[in-house]
Amino acid sequence: MGGLASVVRAADALPAVEPGASRAAVFQAYGWPTGQSWFGSREILNYPQGFVTLESGRVERVEFSSRVPWPAPRPQPASPSPVSAKRSGAVIDPWGEDFESAAQAAAERGRPILALFMGRDGSPASRHFHEQVALHPDLRNELAAHVVFLRLEFSSRPQHTDHQREQTEWLRAKHGVTVYPTLLLLSPTGAALAAIDLGTPVVGQAFRARVIMAVKAECARLTEVAAAAAAAEMLAAAAALHAEAGWAQKLLARSLGLSLADAFTVVVAAAVLAVVALLAWLLWRTRTPEHLPRAAMAVRLSDSAGGVPTSTEIAGWPKEKVCAVTAALAEAEGYVAAVMPFGSDKDLLLMNRGESHPRVVVFCTAGDSGLVPTKRLRELRGTLTADGVQSGWFVAPKGFANDARSYAAEHRLHLIDASLMIERLSELPPLLLPKVLPRAAVREAA
Repeated sequence: MGGLASVVRAADALPAVEPGASRAAVFQAYGWPTGQSWFGSREILNYPQGFVTLESGRVERVEFSSRVPWPAPRPQPASPSPVSAKRSGAVIDPWGEDFESAAQAAAERGRPILALFMGRDGSPASRHFHEQVALHPDLRNELAAHVVFLRLEFSSRPQHTDHQREQTEWLRAKHGVTVYPTLLLLSPTGAALAAIDLGTPVVGQAFRARVIMAVKAECARLTEVAAAAAAAEMLAAAAALHAEAGWAQKLLARSLGLSLADAFTVVVAAAVLAVVALLAWLLWRTRTPEHLPRAAMAVRLSDSAGGVPTSTEIAGWPKEKVCAVTAALAEAEGYVAAVMPFGSDKDLLLMNRGESHPRVVVFCTAGDSGLVPTKRLRELRGTLTADGVQSGWFVAPKGFANDARSYAAEHRLHLIDASLMIERLSELPPLLLPKVLPRAAVREAA
């Protein structure tokens, strides 16, 4: 492994921690780590000389470089109180740096690897992206359930082992990465599944939200591709089952004393029930929030599906229909939508299933209303503050004034105009689109 061994002593006085030892034994022998990463039940402790991998709190592997001097062990930092921790703004780093560990975690959890290629030594763009996007709580909270984080850094930092550098260079050459930062979704074997378009990474809340949505969209697309492949496999299995029906028919007739016609009926009925059950299970699996990320709305739908309204048609919608379509779209994402009564200071409340406190407050306008000014967004923000809700959506088919868009970007408000509504309707799974608009019409009539 190019200077690596299972356990390498940097000095005679350095104790060796064998596989199976406890986490506390690692801290006692080597001091407090410079960084920590988690992949399910696996934890990686980073040291200047290399890293220690623990599985369920027990040492699985120790990889240290003999060419890196061993500094004095770092003492354990004092545990801050909840108040002081909040004030200090301590950053939690979710990014692992070992591809093998990330690949194993991705295979076990059935998720892609989100690989961040960066070079903090000579790339200001990488440093800014890492500090203001990659380490931001929004990215960790929104994507932790969908991907396994992997940081591949080209730098001279001593905590990067020769093995990690070899893995990073292999993946960089494999995927032709020449621009930093670059975000790729990888399979557990290192194959490229999707590239996240960062465009010009002007760091800010709006850019960070766009990156998060792009990653979720690709995760949802990959889920749909996997579901289609599974359906194809089941259809192939059904065809094979049909080919064997004659053999099963004769076997049943011979063993149960049935006629060939009765035996054939039994075999076909059993085959049909089996295929229907498998297809129902697959549909349920792809509809659960664990496999269809919330807020992505991005399972690709072919243009032949049709049924998506035009911007001209949306311009004729009353406010009630705009609210109804927005509620149906939110429920397709996994939210529970509550339509507020006429005269309320808000139009919709969106909640997670099983929760009573709203996660999102929504304001809507009619399709033919003019551009929304900043004043209306200030009203939405005031409602969020009064209700103790962090996220707000404003749905206005005609759009928003330029200063209103700037205000929304500064205050984490999500704006939806007719073009974005059409995009979201177009990206709904095929089974959901026919249900959204008729349901909206029913709500409007009610």
